[in-house]
Amino acid sequence: MVTSCGFVAPVGFEPIENSGGTYTKQDCEIKSWRRLLPKLKEQYPRMKFNILADSLFAEEATFSACDQYGYNFFICLQDDKLPSVRDQLPSTDDRPFIKWTGEKRQFDGEGVHRITQIARWKTPITYHGEIYNVFQYEELNANGDRIYFNQWISNVKPDSSN
Repeated sequence: MVTSCGFVAPVGFEPIENSGGTYTKQDCEIKSWRRLLPKLKEQYPRMKFNILADSLFAEEATFSACDQYGYNFFICLQDDKLPSVRDQLPSTDDRPFIKWTGEKRQFDGEGVHRITQIARWKTPITYHGEIYNVFQYEELNANGDRIYFNQWISNVKPDSSN
């Protein structure tokens, strides 16, 4: 849990471990996550969590579980993950006919210290029959060089106010 003043407190734990003698496959973050999620729902039944996760969790089971429990999710989307989602996103090279649904720009600083912040979103995106959304955020320096870039897939519908 993250408070408005930046204090971070864990709300649940699920160890990654290989208990017992022999095992055929190691325990991992995904398996631990799948054990933790129902426990969070049981311990905090009225809490509406916003799940922020890295691209390891960009998979159908995570999306479905978050939807099932009523949690919003924002999961990093890397180039090698979810190619069917990637095919629905704008690309300057091979898909000029696909456009972003929305874009918002903001400028901070002046002269050589000026940073351009660009937020874009594409909705709806379909994945395995479900509708999701993709956010993209990048920062450019005064020369137009990219200094930060990331994309997320989410079950939250974006617009210019959020």
